[in-house]
Amino acid sequence: MNTTDYKNEEWIRGYHRTSRAWYATEKDKHEPRIEFGFYHKGGFPGTIGEMSIRWKYLDDKLVPYLHAFDDSWKALSTFTDLLEKMAQWDNKNITEDQFVQLLDNTGFLDLTKYQQNLSPGKQSRTVHSPQNKGLKK
Repeated sequence: MNTTDYKNEEWIRGYHRTSRAWYATEKDKHEPRIEFGFYHKGGFPGTIGEMSIRWKYLDDKLVPYLHAFDDSWKALSTFTDLLEKMAQWDNKNITEDQFVQLLDNTGFLDLTKYQQNLSPGKQSRTVHSPQNKGLKK
């Protein structure tokens, strides 16, 4: 992938807040994650560069860290405006909401699915926990 791909009008800078999405788990809410990068406007073929800011508890503090596999480094290098704003928060434990403000202020679009969109006639998936009915001897 070359950097000219990122300038193609089919790709947008966006982010997903897993802690606020309709599918968020308790772990997502407890240790949030924001995935950001270049996403296709139509949703498919997905992304050409995605990384995340994740929060983890260290010494009873929720601390952010950057998580980026090497196939996203070229995309990350194009986010100089975001990286400069992140540098202003160095060692200040930026919160999830504060990081979202940085993304919004640097032109990233919120792509989070806050509600489950179902096709007409479709039911939401319900997961039932197994009932222990005991074993018959």
